[in-house]
Amino acid sequence: MQPSDPRGSQAARGRARSSHAASAHTHAAPAGVGRMPRMPERRRHPVRRAVVAVLLVALAALVAFSLYTVWNTWFRYDDAADFQGTWTSSEGAVLTIDANQIHVSDDVAYAYVLDTQAKTLTFTFGTSEGHASYRFNENRTRIVLDEDNGTNWPIVLHLQDDDVIDAAPSDVPSGMTVLARSDD
Repeated sequence: MQPSDPRGSQAARGRARSSHAASAHTHAAPAGVGRMPRMPERRRHPVRRAVVAVLLVALAALVAFSLYTVWNTWFRYDDAADFQGTWTSSEGAVLTIDANQIHVSDDVAYAYVLDTQAKTLTFTFGTSEGHASYRFNENRTRIVLDEDNGTNWPIVLHLQDDDVIDAAPSDVPSGMTVLARSDD
C-alpha cells in the first residue's frame, strides 16, 4: 500500500465504515428506536354505515314524494280548464261553468274567480259574494265545493281519504256541494 492510496489511509477506512454503518442503520433500525408510532387503523362500523344508508334512502324518498305531490297538486293539471264544463250537483241541479261564470239556469249566473294556488273560489251574484274551497277527485270527474271550511290540505294533497267526494247526496254535509261531471 502506498501512502498516497486513498483506500489505504486510516481516514478513508473510517469513512467507509461510517457510511456502511449509516446505510445499515437506515435499513434495519432496531425496534422502537427512531420509528414513528403507528396510528391505529380506523375501524369501520357496519351498523353506522347501514343506518346512514337507510336515512339517506328515506330522505331521498321523502324528497321524491314531496316533489311528486307538489307537481301533482299545482303543476300537472289546469284547474281553470278542468273546472269548466257541465256538472250535476249532489242535489240534482245541472250547472254549466264557463271561463267566467257558473250558470245555474238560463237567467241565473254567478261570476267567479279561482285561486288555483290556494284552491279557493270566490263567486259573486249581484252585490252578494261567497267563498269556497274546492278539490277534485283523482280523475277530475268530481269537485267538492266547501263553503264552511278552508282548504283541507291533507285531502287536496291526496294524503287523506275524502269521505265527501263519493258520498250519497243525503250524506253530503251542510255547506258542501259535490259536482259530478256530466258532459263526458
